[in-house]
Amino acid sequence: MEALKRHHVRCLPGGFRRLNAEARLILDVLKRHSLRQVQLWVTGGGEPTRSAAEQQARVASEANRVRAIADEAGRIGCTVALYNHGAWFGEPENQIQIIERLRSRE
Repeated sequence: MEALKRHHVRCLPGGFRRLNAEARLILDVLKRHSLRQVQLWVTGGGEPTRSAAEQQARVASEANRVRAIADEAGRIGCTVALYNHGAWFGEPENQIQIIERLRSRE
């Protein structure tokens, strides 16, 4: 981390799926090294939904999952991006719905 700072290399940790022990370790390293303004890439997956109710439930579930990561990232001055890596989560329309739900704080 010190070498990254010394050489002005921007760190973009990717592949965050949930706020688990590994994610907390990464956040702790960023915090200990005062690496702020780092963008964390959150990924996801999932098969297409089969109904409007299932879509709403998936959006709510994914928004809650992303919110947990975003809240912890925000505490140390970092941001979160939704990474388009295919499947249901990678569809732009679904990501927009997740973002809108996050903005509404539901």
